[in-house]
Amino acid sequence: MPRPPEEQNDYEVGYKKPPKTGQFKPGQSGNPRGRRRVAKKPSQILDDALRSRISVIENGKKVTKTKTELLFNQIVNNAIKGDKYAIKQVTDHIKSKPEVSEEDEKQRIELAHMMIELLNFHSSMGRLQYEIRTEFPDSPEAQEIYRRIEINRTTKRKNILNAS
Repeated sequence: MPRPPEEQNDYEVGYKKPPKTGQFKPGQSGNPRGRRRVAKKPSQILDDALRSRISVIENGKKVTKTKTELLFNQIVNNAIKGDKYAIKQVTDHIKSKPEVSEEDEKQRIELAHMMIELLNFHSSMGRLQYEIRTEFPDSPEAQEIYRRIEINRTTKRKNILNAS
C-alpha cells in the first residue's frame, strides 16, 4: 500500500517508528477507557456499608452517625430489653476489654447489676449468672448481688416444689 504523500517526505517508518496514522493524536490517551475495575470482595462491601454515615433524630436533634455506631446501640438496647443473644454479645465485649479504669469498673458493675436484674426475668439465668460471676469475682457489690440471686433462686425453687 503506498504511503500518503505527507509521510513520504519527512518521516521514515521502521523499528520503534510507527506510521503517523497509527500514533495517538496530541491530547489523546493511549487507554481512553482506563484500567478495568476489580470487583470488590464481600468483606470490602460490608466495611464500606458499615462506615457509611446516615442521619438520625436522637433526643429531638438531627445527628449523623455511622451504621456501626447505630448497630452497637441497637445491640445494647436489645440487651437491656432482655434479648439473650444481645446480652451474650455485650458480656463478651465487656470481658474482652483489657485494662479498666475505676470509672469503667463502676460502669461495668452497674452493667452487671442491670444484667443480673434481667437474669431474674429470664430462664437462662444459670449460664449468664456464671458469666457475670467469672467477670466480677472480687467485687463486694457483685458478691452481694450473687447472694441475693441465690436466695431468690432457692425461694423460687421452694415455691415451685410447694405448688406441685
